[in-house]
Amino acid sequence: MKEWVLWYQLTEILTLVNVKVLDENLWPVVCKKIAGKQFIFQDDNAPVHRSLLTRLWKKEHHISSFTWPAQSPDINVIENVWKVIKVHVQKDLSHIKSRQNLIESVLKAWSKLHRTYIRQLYESIPRRIRSVIAQKGSITKY
Repeated sequence: MKEWVLWYQLTEILTLVNVKVLDENLWPVVCKKIAGKQFIFQDDNAPVHRSLLTRLWKKEHHISSFTWPAQSPDINVIENVWKVIKVHVQKDLSHIKSRQNLIESVLKAWSKLHRTYIRQLYESIPRRIRSVIAQKGSITKY
C-alpha cells in the first residue's frame, strides 16, 4: 500500500514539475517565436500530461494539443528523463518518509541531469524517427 501512495504522490509532484516546465520553457517560446500563429503542442498520454492541472494550464494559455494514441512508438526523449528520475526515487525509497522527502528526491534527481545528457537525447531524435519508420511503427530500442 505504501508504494501505491508514494507512486500517486510522485505522479502529483511530476504534474507540478510538468506545469513548471511548460510555464518556464514552452510558454516563453510560444510568446517569442509563434505568438499569434496556430500550432498544436504534442505530448503523450502520460498521466502528468492528462492531469486536470496540466489541462487547465493549457486552456489558460490557449495551447491546443491532440490526443496521442496509447501504445504509440515512444520517440519522445522526456521519457528517458522521467525514467532517470524514477530510478533515483526508487533507490531513495527507504529515505522517503513524507511528501516533502519525495519532492526533495525528485528535485535532487532533476538537478543531477547534465546538459550533455539532454543534448544527446535531443540529438538522438532523428535516429529514433528512422528506427520507428524502419520498424513500421512497431517497438524500437527507444
